[in-house]
Amino acid sequence: MSYSTDINSSNENPILPGVPNASLWKLLQVAATLAALIFLLGWGIHKGGLYGTVLVKERIIQTEAGIPVPQFDIVRPNAPAEDKVGAFISWQRTLGVWLAAAITLSVFSSLFRDNVFYKIAEALMVGVSAGYWFVVAFWSSLVPLVFAKLAPDLAKSTVLPGLQIPPNSIQLHGYTFPDLMVLIPLALGAMLLARLIPATGWLARWPLALIVGTMAGLRLVLIIESDFVEQVRSTIMPLVVMVPNTAGAGAPLEINWLLSLRNTSIVACVISSLSYFIFSIEHKGVFGKVSRVGIFVLMITFGASFAYTVMGRITLLTMRLEFLFKEWLQLDWLIS
Repeated sequence: MSYSTDINSSNENPILPGVPNASLWKLLQVAATLAALIFLLGWGIHKGGLYGTVLVKERIIQTEAGIPVPQFDIVRPNAPAEDKVGAFISWQRTLGVWLAAAITLSVFSSLFRDNVFYKIAEALMVGVSAGYWFVVAFWSSLVPLVFAKLAPDLAKSTVLPGLQIPPNSIQLHGYTFPDLMVLIPLALGAMLLARLIPATGWLARWPLALIVGTMAGLRLVLIIESDFVEQVRSTIMPLVVMVPNTAGAGAPLEINWLLSLRNTSIVACVISSLSYFIFSIEHKGVFGKVSRVGIFVLMITFGASFAYTVMGRITLLTMRLEFLFKEWLQLDWLIS
């Protein structure tokens, strides 16, 4: 009884070698937060409370019609004193910088633990993205493709003043008749919303099947033409590349060893990679060695693709760090 109790108590908080315990980890988090706050306070005193501000300067430009129009140019924080003459703080852009910095720090706070700031930033991003794409879809799809076809005269007089009425439209005494063919996709789109009601959810299967089938057929043709056929065509290349001789006109052709080696290696890598996926032949002997080379080729390809993806994410990280240090904190030694 005591032996099992000791085992259970020892497994509740296991201490792994090289990993700090929970109390030490919390202490490090609090110390890092206090150090960051002290740095922000000290840097704010050094900058006179003006870090994170955006200075703009008005400049009058002339349009093609000769009308003077004011334009506001952003003045860099490390700009010379003479360039800052007449500059003033743009509170709208300053608010945008502080809001972007707060959201960025809220997302970075998830590196320590899940917290309310990260959840707010996550919900804000999802909500703003959904609202933005809803508005884009409304004005780029529903209004010009549905409303403008069902009520062209009303659409032209209200939301689409530049709407061009098709010349083949039926008109009578200045009234343009609607294009009733638009009701078919409109009805299919409305049937997708029937999925929200459990009793009529089966109606959404018909437009969904039409969308999936149509897109699958279109994508299949595009993928075969752009990927499969193009890759096969790119693999068909001469193993020995002959180029004109540099000795002059009439001289025999010479071999370009660099291009020949390149083409031979490409063909060899393609054949070895494809041989790995031939399972009807036992991977032994020469064929097994070729398929083993194909494994190395695939691993190198996957590794390069993964590294490319990671480098793209690191680029996004450096962009956000550059924004925090240059645009928000305005560290002069980094800006210069």
